[in-house]
Amino acid sequence: MGEALKSSSFAANTNDKLKWCLRLNPKGLDEESKDYLSLYLLLVAAPNSKCETRAKFKFSILNAKGDETKAMESQRAYRFVQGKYLFVFTYWNKLCSFFFRKRLGI
Repeated sequence: MGEALKSSSFAANTNDKLKWCLRLNPKGLDEESKDYLSLYLLLVAAPNSKCETRAKFKFSILNAKGDETKAMESQRAYRFVQGKYLFVFTYWNKLCSFFFRKRLGI
């Protein structure tokens, strides 16, 4: 539902050859999830285009001081293939979604 936002590419650390990006649907995926955030993680670039990797991830919402206020962490390593989004989750938190959309003017 609505427009998806896509981050610029990033690496987990400075020596990492894997590049990632995040896609966010601020208004969910469908009518049922319209009040929530939906997140996807994409492996943008790897040393070999046929490369697959496994990774754990953690998403956090930080307050103005940079302190973690909400977090979602994978319990296991997921398989990533270059160029394919991995649906991470939806239904993060209605309040977090509200403030995120308000800040973006959505």
